[in-house]
Amino acid sequence: MGRVMLRIIAIQLLLFLTPFVVAGLFMYFTRPGFALGHLVERDRFFWLSCTGLGLVIAGFITLGAFSGAEPGQTYVPAREVDGEIQPGYFE
Repeated sequence: MGRVMLRIIAIQLLLFLTPFVVAGLFMYFTRPGFALGHLVERDRFFWLSCTGLGLVIAGFITLGAFSGAEPGQTYVPAREVDGEIQPGYFE
């Protein structure tokens, strides 16, 4: 797996976990006797998961809109030249 793919996966994972971290910090500082069990109650977990999934979808849409080739460019796929694999590129 390439570095770019690992970066994309890490960003999407962070986007998904953000609502859980924010809710956990909020509950920790505002509720005495906070335990992690309060964060994973069924309803709260469902809504935090939905929010995280929404952030992931927004991240993928943003990635698709602002990365890749300029309109009109043609993708040249990866190929083997003299035993070496040359990665694909846009021209």
